[in-house]
Amino acid sequence: MQARQQSPLFPRTGRCGTVVVITIAAVVGLLTGKTSLACSDLPEFVWVGSNGGVGAQHGDEGVRTALCPSVGGDVWAADDFYHVEPLDLDWDPTSRTQHRDSLGSYDIALSRVHSQGNLESQLIIAGEHWETVIGMRTVGASLFYCGEFGPEHTDSYTLDFDPTDGIDWHTTHTDRGTGDAFLTMLQLEDGMVNYGWTRTWGGTSYDAALDVDSDGDGNWVVGQFDGACDFNQDGNSEWRYSNGFGDVFVMRLSAAGEFLWVSTFGGDDDDEPFDVRVSSAGDGYVLGEFYGSVDFDPGPGEDYHTGRGGSDVFLSKYSSDGTYLWTRTLEPNRSPSGYRLEINREGELLIGGFFEDTMDVDPGAGELLLTARGDLDGLVSVWTPDGEHVWSRQIGGEGSRVAVGSAVFDDGGSVIAVGTFSGDLDFNDAGPPDVHASRGGRDAFMTRFSPEGEYEWTVTWGGLGEEDAATHATAHENGDITVAGLFQGTVDFDPGPGVTELTAVGNRDMFLLRFTCPQECPELLKHRASGGAGVAKSK
Repeated sequence: MQARQQSPLFPRTGRCGTVVVITIAAVVGLLTGKTSLACSDLPEFVWVGSNGGVGAQHGDEGVRTALCPSVGGDVWAADDFYHVEPLDLDWDPTSRTQHRDSLGSYDIALSRVHSQGNLESQLIIAGEHWETVIGMRTVGASLFYCGEFGPEHTDSYTLDFDPTDGIDWHTTHTDRGTGDAFLTMLQLEDGMVNYGWTRTWGGTSYDAALDVDSDGDGNWVVGQFDGACDFNQDGNSEWRYSNGFGDVFVMRLSAAGEFLWVSTFGGDDDDEPFDVRVSSAGDGYVLGEFYGSVDFDPGPGEDYHTGRGGSDVFLSKYSSDGTYLWTRTLEPNRSPSGYRLEINREGELLIGGFFEDTMDVDPGAGELLLTARGDLDGLVSVWTPDGEHVWSRQIGGEGSRVAVGSAVFDDGGSVIAVGTFSGDLDFNDAGPPDVHASRGGRDAFMTRFSPEGEYEWTVTWGGLGEEDAATHATAHENGDITVAGLFQGTVDFDPGPGVTELTAVGNRDMFLLRFTCPQECPELLKHRASGGAGVAKSK
């Protein structure tokens, strides 16, 4: 399996959720003893669960987890697990355990967790070699997940992708090299999980599906390929050839998984997509990284963008029929692996990430410079559907390292950002200080901004271990928020007066945590920033 570049603070994990999991219902409050702001209405702790096993190192290279909401406030979690002693994969906060042994190098566990924390169902995709989930998305009762599968030491590999009682074999071929890409659909009906279909594609070398989204009429898949790849293996071949070590593909399938079209682009180096999101108008947005000079227009036209050393961020827009529309770029001054993209009902785009030194966050003709206050600052940026900058916020302080692992819109239009930080950090740079101190090397945080970018609140958690991180977040229709992350050692996950501790079994374990807070904390409203230096807005 091809090695991938790691982000500076986050391990390489799956999309739509990945590596640790916390569910938080409209979390509006602050952790006692960690902030200068006071609130009498702290979020109510509900439950916490975790996954881990002796010898397992979740979130390390090659071990990924994806997270998505399900119907009724439930959560889907997809875990990769590998050659360890029996691994507890149940997420259940009770004494119940669900131990699994891997059959190959990496296997997949799909778990549906109830809003109250109990495990409702678990499906296993396992074979003699390796398979991994990288991206996952739910649309209503349908679950879509994508990734890669391949042989460890042989020329080909046959895997049954049906995790229910049926069988659906797919085989890589002798000319397909390191692995093939796949997309699978499952359907939840009357509490039962039914298998839908799987599509696979590949070529002479490395091929992987890295993220998926659906608009109901079809499915968008983005990924990376090297060499020659046939994207339509249902009859009429659709071959594409990479320009560099790894090129980007943007593909659309019908609701039934039938091939519709594919676009590819890349330069002489290694270019890779991170996320794909589809607007209510049916347009697709692709976020990723590129090196050097790249023509982003896959058609007869040209749209060249050139990075300024290292890798830069791109955001491209396509219409539903595959017509290329535009590309915007950013220069974070370091590898952007770990950047994330979300979209709301109005089509506004939300980017979460990080940067060093000075960064121009306005992708248009204007200039809006942010200068990092610490060694690495977190970034939250909102753009219009046409790729114009609306507002940006940075999170950072002297001597600190901060990275936003995920940012999402909640149901009220506010922005929730989660990530990891180190040192003593004031999360509110435009009003009364809100200082949090990491207990260990790096702790996890969750911050909320208003729809206009005003600071509202931050909660943090962590233990004495070197690395506790929140890596992904998902907003539910009922106001719940599900966050993904990692923890080491022993961590108290109850922010209230109670104590609920979990101790990691492996080097790093994943956790699921749920809070509830039915209404906004009235004390916090007095501390909302009214603009100022902290909100960067384009004129």
